Amino acid sequence: MLSLIAVSLVIAQPPTTANQPIAYVGARILTAAGQVYDDGTLVIQGSKIVGVGKSDIITVPAGATKIDVILTLPPAGPEGKSEFHVNGAPFWKAKPFLARLGETQIWTVRNESKFAHPFHLHGFFFLPLDDKLEPIHPMAWKDTLNVPVEGTIRFLVVFDERPGMWMFHCHILDHADGGLMGHVHVGPM
Repeated sequence: MLSLIAVSLVIAQPPTTANQPIAYVGARILTAAGQVYDDGTLVIQGSKIVGVGKSDIITVPAGATKIDVILTLPPAGPEGKSEFHVNGAPFWKAKPFLARLGETQIWTVRNESKFAHPFHLHGFFFLPLDDKLEPIHPMAWKDTLNVPVEGTIRFLVVFDERPGMWMFHCHILDHADGGLMGHVHVGPM
């Protein structure tokens, strides 16, 4: 049995079912055995601690589905109207992205526009990754991450046991209204 003296939790991936483990990352943990973990991981299931260690024990699964998202603002059309696009279409013309229940995906979001876009995903937290697909330290689960001008972000997301149509969008609402949003359909495929 693991005894903890002190735990300072920074952020958590919340559970979605009663029995699902909760993974706290970015924690400062001091165990009764004298071990100290900075930027550590604490995993709790129910009222039991089932794991503790350094955050680098979190690895990106090799079989994760890769999703590419490209954000653009093409030149204005003949009517003089500009529309932001996600993978070549504004949201009102786009098909949803697909995810199976429980599927782990790695999203690469590339911004080819001259505007920064705070990318927000409804209903799920994601873990930012570097260009080698390793977690960025200090690790923290996010629901919004800025995509810089002509920049790229990557993140890992697990579409757990919440089926339905989930929205993502630029958190600059004029950009979202101008086409920069989409949906992820989570369910059986």
